[in-house]
Formats: sequence, C-alpha cells, structure tokens
Amino acid sequence: MTTLKEVMRKRYYLFAIALVLLVSGGVALFWGVSSFPIRSVGLIACVISAYLVRMSNMSIRPSKTSIESSPSELTKQSRTKLIMWAVGVAILIILGVAYHALYKDALHGYQETFPVYFFTGAALVCAVYWGYLISKYFGKYF
Repeated sequence: MTTLKEVMRKRYYLFAIALVLLVSGGVALFWGVSSFPIRSVGLIACVISAYLVRMSNMSIRPSKTSIESSPSELTKQSRTKLIMWAVGVAILIILGVAYHALYKDALHGYQETFPVYFFTGAALVCAVYWGYLISKYFGKYF
C-alpha cells in the first residue's frame, strides 16, 4: 500500500518533469523559429507538460466547506483576488507603454528592435495573465 509521502513524491516528480518539458519546449519554440520540426517538438513538449501538471494535481483547490468554515481564509482569498486584478491592470499599463514605444519607433522608421521585443513580450505576458484571470473568474460559475 502506498503512503501519503510516496503519493506526494510522485506528484512532485510529475510536476518537476512538467516544468522541465515546458522550459525545453519554450527553448525549442524560441530557437526553432525557422524550422517546422523543431517548433512542432517544442509545441508538443508544452502540451505534454500541461497534461503532466494536470496529472500531478498540484493545483487542488480547497473545497467550499473548508472555506466557509474559516472566515480568515475567505478574507485572504478576497485580498488575493484584489491583488491579482491590480497586477492585471498594471500589466495592461505596461502594455500601453510598450505600444507607445513601438509607435514612436514606427514614426522614426523602426530604427531599433527593442520596442518590438518589448511590445511582443508585454503582449504575451498580458494574454497569458488575463487569460488566467478570466478563466479563474468564470471558472466558479461553471
């Protein structure tokens, strides 16, 4: 019979493997920009890492009964929500600044590459973070 420690160890191993796959898939996507097979392998590694995170069950949320039983947890969650929304707004502001820098560079004939990378990175972070926030917000209704 397996003990709780063994189960938790397996969960951590799956989660660690998922992180390694995600990083290696991201590197493959970044370096294999012009090579279709390398991009495909990177994308498959990212999808498998998402599946392994799901299998590891590291993101188990507490049940509603445990939240209702302790009011301190409820206030802690509401503060976390407020902080998460504030970070989301800050990321939108950073995206606006990146867009402005890209626009100013476009007016001068795209002489620098930093505004392009800055805007791309800010847009990617914004899309991932806001996707997470919206899924978290609508997840409690479905």
